Amino acid sequence: PALLYLYYMSILMIKRAHDIGIPGLLITLGFIACLVLAKITDIHYLNLLAVLIVFGLAIAPGAKKRNNFGPIPHKKFKPSELKINN
Repeated sequence: PALLYLYYMSILMIKRAHDIGIPGLLITLGFIACLVLAKITDIHYLNLLAVLIVFGLAIAPGAKKRNNFGPIPHKKFKPSELKINN
């Protein structure tokens, strides 16, 4: 299960990094290196660094121009417009 998680997490990070404009392989290798070094050296702060990499990718704004993942979204999300169907 851990390898499956690592595989899917890597795919998601690569796609998100490309959306931001960063080489995805570089981010993924840094994430995996943090996890492996944390396991080998027992430096648990490297696990925190891996989490910060994922968090940084999650909050970074996307590209301001069209990219391979689609057009620029023009409409801002407003929670008040959220519809809940019963």
